Amino acid sequence: LLIIKTLKNKLQITQNKVVRFILDFGKRASVDNQVLHKVNMLCVNDRVKQLRLNHVYNIVHGNAPHYMCHNFILVNQTHSYNTRASHHNFVQPRIKGKEDGSFFVNAIKDWNNLPENVKVERGKNNFKKSVKTHLFDEAKRRSL
Repeated sequence: LLIIKTLKNKLQITQNKVVRFILDFGKRASVDNQVLHKVNMLCVNDRVKQLRLNHVYNIVHGNAPHYMCHNFILVNQTHSYNTRASHHNFVQPRIKGKEDGSFFVNAIKDWNNLPENVKVERGKNNFKKSVKTHLFDEAKRRSL
């Protein structure tokens, strides 16, 4: 986990350098979410989240390999009664330890946190645009 964090930090530093070059900023100019939005880029963590959500979209629509699907169980498939959870949400696994940072645990968390209007988008391209807009809005809220 520490290795992944270190690599993400290095990748974020590289992305910031590229953005400074593109916008002709000085070496010490700050690159925040507003600056990234100008060049239509998400920060590295949000980009990883976007790619993870694209995989979940494929899982939901039956376009993913079978081995990726076995941990993704929709809430309405586990209950015969009505719950407060969205019928587009997945059952959140109760896992601690090494698996807590796994793809499927993070993907389920990210998917369940998406607004309902993004989850039900028709067409992969529309979904990708909606997710990116949602992540930009989320980044803007974090920076306030």
